[in-house]
Amino acid sequence: MVLKTVIELDVLEIIKRAGPGARLSPVEITAELPTQNPDAPTMLDRLLQLLANYSILTPSVRNLPDGRVERLYGLAPVCQFLTKDQDGHSLATETLLYQVKDAILEGGIPYEKSHGMSIFAHYASDCRLTKLFNNAMVDVSTMVMQKILQNYKGFEDVSTLVDMGATKSVFHNWDDEHCIKFMKNCYAALPDHGKVIACELFVPTIPETNDVARMAYNYDTFMMVTCNARERTKLEFEALGKAAGFERFRVACSAYDFKVMEFLKKN
Repeated sequence: MVLKTVIELDVLEIIKRAGPGARLSPVEITAELPTQNPDAPTMLDRLLQLLANYSILTPSVRNLPDGRVERLYGLAPVCQFLTKDQDGHSLATETLLYQVKDAILEGGIPYEKSHGMSIFAHYASDCRLTKLFNNAMVDVSTMVMQKILQNYKGFEDVSTLVDMGATKSVFHNWDDEHCIKFMKNCYAALPDHGKVIACELFVPTIPETNDVARMAYNYDTFMMVTCNARERTKLEFEALGKAAGFERFRVACSAYDFKVMEFLKKN
């Protein structure tokens, strides 16, 4: 599905036209697209890192003057079959994700473009979908929590624990602005040496090809397509904590593919 969108946007051909061995950033690629959508580079980057995970693209990074890291993408060998040959032919095939191209070029949420409503409104309108979604959330959360209780030792020094119901796979439901908002509320409610415990998937800063990264990329693409939300890198979570006022951030342990993080109010 992602590959179809990238082919529709002519991304592989844009990279190919840059010359043999070229690697371009999402910003450089979107500069060649007919779009005024300010979110287009970020959306495209999230698709391209998934293709890098499947070894369709070759990734690298470069450091920017402001300290951020920018991903670059080149064509992997398989792209010789996905880009046009000297006669203008390729083996690029049809897939299903038609609306993502429009969302990148024009903005908006692909799921809402397809269904005329948000994913949560859609679920709420169908009892079968509501039950299926709720059961899935219960099953996954129960399994992950059991693993957290086995691996995480951070509850041992806690005298008061508040379950705010918003830090296991809920960061990924929101953009940075909303995440910082609820983290600031947590910060204000905590004592000086309190902490927020959160559990989320990590997207690698440099695209990787292992199964753990693949799961995160697929979740990230799903969140972008359905509700304009996202998975994040470790550095991005740390930045959210700092923006909300937390002095320290650390990854405490893993629970399957999820990471248990602590945001500490004071060092």
